[in-house]
Amino acid sequence: MSLRILTVRGSNRSGKTYGRGKKDMHNMLQLQKASQERQTGFTLVEALIAMLILVVGIMGWMAAQDASVSKRGLSRTMTVATELVQSKIEELAEDPAAGSCADYPITYSPGGVEYEIDCSIEMSELTDGNGSLEHANPLWLIEVSVGWQYRGDREYNARRVVME
Repeated sequence: MSLRILTVRGSNRSGKTYGRGKKDMHNMLQLQKASQERQTGFTLVEALIAMLILVVGIMGWMAAQDASVSKRGLSRTMTVATELVQSKIEELAEDPAAGSCADYPITYSPGGVEYEIDCSIEMSELTDGNGSLEHANPLWLIEVSVGWQYRGDREYNARRVVME
């Protein structure tokens, strides 16, 4: 708040006027009082608009956090499924003739999520179009799949061809 010095208009004995008159002084006081009354704070509408903007911002931030947590959980379950598939493929690829998928499907439950693993091994012979090649090593097709539930049905499949 600023301090203003007002001068009063009056007359001296000679009849000459000096300073400001009563009318001017009254107008200035009214203007000063009106401007002070107008600038005392926020209106209700301004406060409501500010609150609305704040609420919209918070809701957007919360939606982003929810999406982030959801995607992180999906990423974690996909990583576990990929590791399960790759480890089973490596295990079967070491000796495909001795590998067996007879005990499958099997279930693992790491981290509270249930994964069902299934596999298959098929042997095929190399051919030249007229029949199989005599001295060719057989080819093994190894297929492993993992299924799990995380916000819907999920599945991951992998194949590998191994020459004996």
